Amino acid sequence: MAVTETRTLPAQFVEDIGTDLAKQLVAQSAVPVVSTGIAGISQQPGESAEQFAARQKAAEQFQIRQQSLSGLAPQVAGQDPLQQQAQQLATQGIGSYQPFLQAAQAATGPQAYQAYMSPYQQQVIDTTLSEFDRQKAIQEKQIAVSSNCCRCFWWW
Repeated sequence: MAVTETRTLPAQFVEDIGTDLAKQLVAQSAVPVVSTGIAGISQQPGESAEQFAARQKAAEQFQIRQQSLSGLAPQVAGQDPLQQQAQQLATQGIGSYQPFLQAAQAATGPQAYQAYMSPYQQQVIDTTLSEFDRQKAIQEKQIAVSSNCCRCFWWW
């Protein structure tokens, strides 16, 4: 039975960019990057003493570069007391807001607005409604009189 293997490769331009980037990095540093430092380097099987010494020297240069560039490393500014307090309050959770939610719940419902109304507002509302009723009665009388007058003209 034959085994079929399918690979999804990146586009050719992506591979070219990766190859080009690797060439540029090696050209700029001219030494391989060794991240374990001098203490982590041991002579590999088949490696000559000269090659091992070259790797050690590269590691030393790498450490020197790291130390000289450490001042350029990005740093995060510390929090001021107000930011620390805000973080502490935010981490307390929804339980810290419970008293405010209960107070807000008491001020809900169809009659909740009445607690905020002044007695003078109700007097103004009542007076305005009675004035509307009075104006409506006057208009109804005028309509009745004008409709009677129209009938008078038809009889003449």
